[in-house]
Amino acid sequence: MPLTCNMNCDKDLDVIYKGTTPTFNFNVCLDMSLIDKANTHIIFTSGPTVVDKSGDDITIEGENMSCSLTQQDTLSFKGSQANIQILVSMTSGQKPASSIMTIPVSATLRGDEPW
Repeated sequence: MPLTCNMNCDKDLDVIYKGTTPTFNFNVCLDMSLIDKANTHIIFTSGPTVVDKSGDDITIEGENMSCSLTQQDTLSFKGSQANIQILVSMTSGQKPASSIMTIPVSATLRGDEPW
């Protein structure tokens, strides 16, 4: 079993707009029945902001893993891009990690104001 694999983000989502609530879908090349979801993390960083999704924040269906960001999450992003990495815990104790993916972060006409 590889310790790293290419967990591609949904290609339809090519930018994060501040204040939106996007859902990210990842095709994970691991045996999903062996994933310890409680100790698996999907981490987003933007500037000094770190958003860590784990446990019940993550949905697993078939070969896909997904998570959503809240409006508060995307409004907290301070940089012009977000980095995303999946850190998986397997029931066997193995800890595979994805490569770091980068996606642009853009403002809406509301700026940093929620709606």
